[in-house]
Amino acid sequence: MAFLKVNTHTLLLYAVMCVQFSTISAQGGSSVSSSHSCKMMEVHRLHHKETPSSAPLPDSVTMPSCPALPSQDNTLAEESTLILQIRDLMEQDHLYLQSELKISDVANALGTNSRYVSESIRNYEGCTFTQFINRYRVEHAEQILLKAPDKKVSAVSEESGFSNETTFFRTFKAIKGMTPREWLSSQKLDEAKE
Repeated sequence: MAFLKVNTHTLLLYAVMCVQFSTISAQGGSSVSSSHSCKMMEVHRLHHKETPSSAPLPDSVTMPSCPALPSQDNTLAEESTLILQIRDLMEQDHLYLQSELKISDVANALGTNSRYVSESIRNYEGCTFTQFINRYRVEHAEQILLKAPDKKVSAVSEESGFSNETTFFRTFKAIKGMTPREWLSSQKLDEAKE
């Protein structure tokens, strides 16, 4: 076991990190035993028992180095690569235009599983798969409305990947705070001001 010399403040930080590591381990983040964390907490506790609160703390103590979390680092790297691939599928291949698009379709296209796709979207985009896809669909609808303002809303809805007009209206209003026609009118007003 590697040892390094650190001051007591670092020991406190180390103890907190190891408790966090133990929590990650307990949640399935790593298969490393949490006994190392418990031993470090014991070292911290014993150190403070032996040092009365009125006595000055020693400048340094010797302790084992904290284990690295390679699986967590790898997971983050894999997740960041995955979200880039998901975005690429949306922006280059326009998968969001498929009205019956499912998370399993995206996972299959990327050679991974639905859970990884879902977690990646949740962690990097802060939303669900459906919300993520609907953002792209609404943005696509905006472009259609700007290019062809007289196009029927039902056609815009269908061309944007929505399964029906009702879902399109509800989703558009939830994301933009107004109906498609209201949004288009606001865009025309903005253009007139410029």
